[in-house]
Amino acid sequence: MYRLLAPVAALAAAAALATPAAAALVVDSNSIGAAVVVATSGNVIARYEGADAGLISELYLWSPQGQFDSLIFSNDDSFAEGTEVDLGAYDAGLELIFKLVTSQGDVFYSGSFLRNPDGAYHAAASTDGGRTYVGFEDLAAQNGATTDGDYNDLVFSFSNTRSVADPGGVPEPSTWALMIAGFGGAGAMLRRRRQLVAA
Repeated sequence: MYRLLAPVAALAAAAALATPAAAALVVDSNSIGAAVVVATSGNVIARYEGADAGLISELYLWSPQGQFDSLIFSNDDSFAEGTEVDLGAYDAGLELIFKLVTSQGDVFYSGSFLRNPDGAYHAAASTDGGRTYVGFEDLAAQNGATTDGDYNDLVFSFSNTRSVADPGGVPEPSTWALMIAGFGGAGAMLRRRRQLVAA
């Protein structure tokens, strides 16, 4: 009987000690590449939620520049989980863009994949219980895809923010159809104009 209960007790203890960010950060098609936007005008407090990475990474606020230029968090054991940093006051609707610098010299940004040199998303953001949880991928993409896609290499959260899904850089099929029809119409008009001039 004891042999059956020991593994169950170990799993229950592990679940109790699990980082709350793991449950709060939802990684799906809406959160990958989502922007972190200030919800209401006022202060934004950042909290270090933990890390699951082999690389040492440092987190900075990239934009707006000049507001908070210091290191926010690093997973080099100098910050304990739950450490909070006041990033200052911001206007509602402003996107906060975060920069991750890795020990390999790579630099990645939150939000759109267009900001990243490898053309891949490197952060996921989801809002839960009044906080926005953000997780970064710290390895450069291979052929446009992140290496493991778990977005837990550096995880942190913010008060007074919300996540906004990235509309993406690839147009919807209906947009493609409208663009092709527009180019076709413009081409037809040019051809007709040439025929009228020649006659």
